Amino acid sequence: RNALVNCFERASLPNQTEQQRRENLTFAVIGAGPTGIEFAAELRDFIEQDGPKYYPELLKFVRIKVIEASSTVLAPFDKSLQEEAINQMNKAPRIKDPNVLDLLPERFKLTELLLDSSVKE
Repeated sequence: RNALVNCFERASLPNQTEQQRRENLTFAVIGAGPTGIEFAAELRDFIEQDGPKYYPELLKFVRIKVIEASSTVLAPFDKSLQEEAINQMNKAPRIKDPNVLDLLPERFKLTELLLDSSVKE
């Protein structure tokens, strides 16, 4: 949690460019198994709940990228659970404050699933 807050604090420094803010607030989760999906969901919850309170002007720079070598998430689990996990990751952010929503770009997407991202030789 402290490392995440440090990323937001670094991005909030006045001398940061938009590109630097985007780089500081892009979080890569490697693997879409149970641990990766759970971590991405917890990270998303943290951003949706605490972000609007403490860093509303920075939310537009935040991205969570879940990188997976296979073509699906939660591979060992039932197809219905896989589909639900994908739906949850792809849904619009749950931010209720209309003032914060006005700061976000149209069609803002917080989480991106990058499937079939294996290294090709």
